[in-house]
Amino acid sequence: MFYRIPVRRVVAASMLALLGACVENPLDVGNQNNPDVDRVYASPVNVETTVSQLFKNMYNGQFGSADDIWTQSLSMSFESHSQLGNFGMGTRAAIPRNPIDNSIGNTVNVGNFRDFDFLSRNAKSAANTIAAMNGFAAINKSIGSPARDAKAKSFAYFALGYALGNLAMLYDSAAIISPTQASDEIPPFSGHADVAVAALANLDSAIAIAQSANAAVGANGWPIPTDWLSTTATVSQDTWIRTLRSYKAKFRAGVARNATE
Repeated sequence: MFYRIPVRRVVAASMLALLGACVENPLDVGNQNNPDVDRVYASPVNVETTVSQLFKNMYNGQFGSADDIWTQSLSMSFESHSQLGNFGMGTRAAIPRNPIDNSIGNTVNVGNFRDFDFLSRNAKSAANTIAAMNGFAAINKSIGSPARDAKAKSFAYFALGYALGNLAMLYDSAAIISPTQASDEIPPFSGHADVAVAALANLDSAIAIAQSANAAVGANGWPIPTDWLSTTATVSQDTWIRTLRSYKAKFRAGVARNATE
């Protein structure tokens, strides 16, 4: 004998079964709108997109505001002048020179921290992209071709070297960030001379990758796209290598040293 079960009872039973299969807190779900390090570095294309933004983020951090070290240094070098106290211009222009006070709450605290913040954060992002690309290579995953992989990796090493080089020139100490560190690892501070050595080593890696055999294999390698460097012209492979060597010279000349050094 068959019985006719009302549809509403079937629906109710189904709903109870679904609720029973849910997690303990049905409202505890992942927010896909929040930044997620694992998702950002999960695919080669996402990593390439991250690489393309590294230099622009640092450049905007250094030059995208009047309250930064660049504005102060213009006054110190007599390329500009102001007696006003805003943005540290009057403070840095004074003769004889005033000691640079970097204690908490100093008058140029915001500008001094701005450069350190942008450079350090993007250095970590650069290191994470390099580590991700190394992981992709280990399982034969690619952005698209060996040349495209080489371009992205060379640019990431450049961004890491650029960040550390500027930190070495501007601050007495900073964290030496490396692709071998875990994505959430916070390395200790090192003296500016050691940070400069690490910067040059990363630029050497960028040059070596740009000159490697893989850099000429496959499509979509060089030139460096205009938007990666915020320029109006693409950068050829030869020009890219000359640019990297120029930054090495800049950091060697600009890092603080005593008379003996």
